[in-house]
Amino acid sequence: MTKTLLALGHRVFTTDVRYDELLKVGKELGWDSMENCTMLELDVRDRDQWRNVFETARKSLGGVDVVFNIAGYLKPESTQNLKDTDIDLHIDVNVKGVINGTWLASQEMIKQVKDGSLPKGGHIINFASLGALAPVSGVGLYIGSKYAVRGFSMCAAKDLAEHGVFVSIVCPDAIQTPMVDLQLHYKESAMAYSGGILAVEDVVSAVLEKLVYTRRRELFIGSSWFREKGARFGDIFHGARVIYMAEQSMRAKGIQAQEIKKRMNTSTTSMKPKKN
Repeated sequence: MTKTLLALGHRVFTTDVRYDELLKVGKELGWDSMENCTMLELDVRDRDQWRNVFETARKSLGGVDVVFNIAGYLKPESTQNLKDTDIDLHIDVNVKGVINGTWLASQEMIKQVKDGSLPKGGHIINFASLGALAPVSGVGLYIGSKYAVRGFSMCAAKDLAEHGVFVSIVCPDAIQTPMVDLQLHYKESAMAYSGGILAVEDVVSAVLEKLVYTRRRELFIGSSWFREKGARFGDIFHGARVIYMAEQSMRAKGIQAQEIKKRMNTSTTSMKPKKN
């Protein structure tokens, strides 16, 4: 997202909890030498760090007009095998992180609307998941947290509309990120591999073209027409037997795809030249 926005000439504040990694990437891509790019440390669970981001943006940019709440955490596990830390991280990062960002961004944007520095209003974009439409087994904490993101964002959109602040929700399919790579090794996450995997660039393009410039309420991005419409169907009829049968079929397909991917990775690793 940062790379594309900078290429389009926007002024960007990009943040990450892994600040050293962010600085490393920024140096490799030349962000550290761009006047329109600022890199800051942000743990979305920490409200003081959020306040620092907005204060810094106010001083250097005069405020913010669009905020993306993208940070997320996923650890596949069945309900009966959950761990304390996994419960806390899913709720603290995925739910509280989005709430913190939306709440504090809205306060900043409302001030700007009132003082005339944001005449077209502000825009908060929260990332949920297609899983916030169609629940599946094995990733209940993640799905539950994304349901919370979607529900909270819908309510926030109604609360903030009269104040000139728009709230949108992005519900993408599995995206080719380290999160997807992690799921390769968990049978509970087989559904992520039951269809195509979205490229990051495709998601960014869809968000900019179909959401940022239109300010629509929700954007669903499936890796295929079938998966997107299937998720929306599942949102309405999640208890139907046809949904159960479809999930079982897709899970079996996903497990097969996981095994093929693992073998391909093993084969690729074995082909690498060995050091003497």
